[in-house]
Amino acid sequence: MHIRLFHKTNPRSQRILWLLEELHLDYEVIYCNHPIPTQELEKLPSHPSSLKFPTVQIFHDDSAESIVISETAAIAEYLSHQLNALGISQLFRQEIQSYYYWKNFAEATFMPEQEQSTALFAAQGTA
Repeated sequence: MHIRLFHKTNPRSQRILWLLEELHLDYEVIYCNHPIPTQELEKLPSHPSSLKFPTVQIFHDDSAESIVISETAAIAEYLSHQLNALGISQLFRQEIQSYYYWKNFAEATFMPEQEQSTALFAAQGTA
């Protein structure tokens, strides 16, 4: 499996960069802090006019065909499914409950606080 991460420096995209590194997966990063070059977009199967960050393009088994996934939770779950030892099928009942709680905690509880802190730092000129 080879992965191309379309990465914009922001908290959500950083999660996937961290996950790819922790899993020791073969990946390359396409930094997108400016408009994405057309030649990069044309490499994606659906040729979107714009990307949501993060987005990954995943190639399986040296194939020229790939899939494209956006949204941090979707990317993390897909990679966990692909690396079967990481999937929730390996967990006990209590661990599965904790898995779902903490997986969604970041989106539901932590991110609004993170975004508010980032806005505060930006307003103060310290971001």
